[in-house]
Amino acid sequence: MRFRALLQDATTLYRIIQTVERLSKTCILRLSPTHLRIICDKANEGGIQVWSLVKRETLFEDYRIESNANDEITLKLSTDALAQALKSASLSSSPETIVKLAKKNNHAVLSFGIIIKTRQNKELAVTQDVGIEVLRPQDVEKMKEPMCPEPDVHIFLPPLPKLRTVTEHLRQLSDVMGISANGNGHFKLFIETDTAKVDTEWSKCENPKIEIGETSEAGDVLTFYIPAMGDGTDG
Repeated sequence: MRFRALLQDATTLYRIIQTVERLSKTCILRLSPTHLRIICDKANEGGIQVWSLVKRETLFEDYRIESNANDEITLKLSTDALAQALKSASLSSSPETIVKLAKKNNHAVLSFGIIIKTRQNKELAVTQDVGIEVLRPQDVEKMKEPMCPEPDVHIFLPPLPKLRTVTEHLRQLSDVMGISANGNGHFKLFIETDTAKVDTEWSKCENPKIEIGETSEAGDVLTFYIPAMGDGTDG
C-alpha cells in the first residue's frame, strides 16, 4: 500500500476540513486514482452526514497510489489534527506540500512535508504527522451514501451571512425550523411554536437548471445530509 502526492492547493482542502471539523471529531478520507472523498457517516450532533467528492487534479499533482483494493486507500483520522496540518501547509512558503503514507514508531500516519520561513527569512523543512487508521475493504463496503429522491426544486441560497443571522435568531425560539422553496425563486425559513409563529422569506433567488445526476459524478462537490421531516404538502 503506497500513497504519495504533491498537495498544490492546501488552502481549499483546509477550508473543507474546517467545515467538517465543526460537525465531527473524526472523518474518513477515501483516496482513489481519480478522486478524494471526504466522509462523515457516523452519528454526530444533529445527525448531519457529509459526503464530498473532489477531483484529484483539483488538489494534487504527481499523484501516486497503489493498493490491493483496486488502488483505493481509506483512512480514518482526527479532523482537528488534519486541520492543524493543513493550516500549516496553507501558510507554507512553498506552493506545494508533500503528502504521503508512512509508518512512525510502528504506527501508520499521514505525513505532511511543509516548508516554512523563520524570522531570519530562512526556509525550514517541517514534517507534521497525523495518526490514521487504515480501514479494511470489507468495512469500507458497509459505508453507503444516503439515498435521496431527486429534488423538486433547485435554488441558490440567499447571501450566507444574512441567512446565518436569521437562522441564529430562529434557533433561539425553536429546536425545529422549517424550510421551503419553490421554482419561482422564493425561499423561506420559519418556526411555529405554541406561543410564536415567525418566518423570513426571500424572493428573486435563482433557480438553476440542473440535469438529473449532473452533480453526483462531476466531482468537486461537498454534500451535507441533514435529517428533516417533510410536511406532506406541495408548493
